[in-house]
This record gives sequence, structure tokens and C-alpha cells, in this order.
Amino acid sequence: MCTMAWLSEGERFFLAFNRDEAVARSAALPPSQREGERSFIAPQDPVGGGTWLAVSDEGTCFALLNNYQASAAKATSAPARSRGEVVWQLAGSRDWSEQWKTIEAGIDDYAPFHLLVLQKNEVLLRNWDGKQMEEGSLDSQLGVFSSSSLLTKPAIAIREKSFWNYWKNRHEQGIRMLQSFLDGRADDDRETSPMTDRGDRRTVSQSQIEIGGSKIAFRYRECQGSLESVGPWQNVVLDRKCNS
Repeated sequence: MCTMAWLSEGERFFLAFNRDEAVARSAALPPSQREGERSFIAPQDPVGGGTWLAVSDEGTCFALLNNYQASAAKATSAPARSRGEVVWQLAGSRDWSEQWKTIEAGIDDYAPFHLLVLQKNEVLLRNWDGKQMEEGSLDSQLGVFSSSSLLTKPAIAIREKSFWNYWKNRHEQGIRMLQSFLDGRADDDRETSPMTDRGDRRTVSQSQIEIGGSKIAFRYRECQGSLESVGPWQNVVLDRKCNS
């Protein structure tokens, strides 16, 4: 299960992301400033060479989660390209919407995924199920999104409902509120626990993106399924270039 949540407060935008992965998978390279047609910040998956999360220097965030239910239903040969390439290409493009057209033209090369493009006043959703692409949008002010290799859609809905309950009873604001939710772990109810350890799969990293004024900050820390195992936050800052 990967889980992400986002929030707009005035002129600031916050995003937090828990990445769950197989324990046997190689650890990701920490985020750093990357260069394409524009600068962006992203961690990197050494297996596929792409990433699951990035933010461009104009302040657009790109997040990719595996579409596990569609993948299970689609019995095909191994995909030709890594899904992480999608985020890497979009974040580094001068015009991500034009780059998306190029990616979509070759979409059959990718295994199913959910792609979210998050901007201050707009959150776009692209669901690729291996056969067709569905387009939609989500609330840009406050939201949560999850994907899982183990959980059913009702279980995912339960986890997302827990976010809204957390929001109603919150005692913190901004990124602290989002992070407090993602730090939660319930050993007796792992299906709704954002921080999890199932033995062979666990929460392996946490990311934060904060956009405000002229700066973009990307914070990242590794973990092994619990708050007791988290490493120190690493922080990368990028100058924001509006309308560049």
C-alpha cells in the first residue's frame, strides 16, 4: 500500500507520501535536483531508473502509484518500460501536458498505474488499467489517495475514510497534520494503518513536498515500517520559477 495526502493552505501547498515496497527491492536513491528541460527534485528507483514522486521548478507535483487491481486482471508479458519513467519525463519537461501526449501514444508499453498531477488549484488523475485510460480530477484543497497490492477496494476506502476522520479531529496544521496521519500505525488493523510492516512488504520511505513563495522543499527519510526505524529527514530546496 502506498498512501499520499495533500493540502492547500492560503498560498502554500503541502504533500506527504508513504511508499510501501517489497523488502527485497533495492533501496531508492534519495532526492536531489535533477535536470531536464527544466529542473525538478525527485528520488530515484535504481531498478527502473525512474521515480514515483517528483516536483518541478514551477511547483507541479507528479505522483505515480501502481494500479494493482488492473495489473492482477491483465495477464500479459512483462512491460517494456518502467512506470517510473512517466513521472521522470513529465517532471523534466518544459510542457508536461505535451509530454503526456507522447507518453500516452506509447502507453501500451507500461503496466497499469494511477498518475496524479497536483497543482495549487487543480489535481488531475489518470488511471491506466492496461486497456484504456480514464481521466478525472480530485479536490485540490484537501485529499488522500491509496493503492495496494494486498488490499481490496473496500479496505482502501476504509483507510481513506480514516484520513477524513483524522482531519475532522486534527490538532495540527499544514504538513504536520498530513505527516501525523501517515505516521500512524495500528498493529491490530494493518489494513487501515498508513505506516505498515507486513514482513515481506513495508513502508520503506516517507516524503514531504512544501511549496510556498519562491521556494520548493522536498524532504525525505527512509524507514522500515515503524517510527522507531525512521532515519533523519533529508531536505532539498529548489528555487521556484513561476510560468517558466
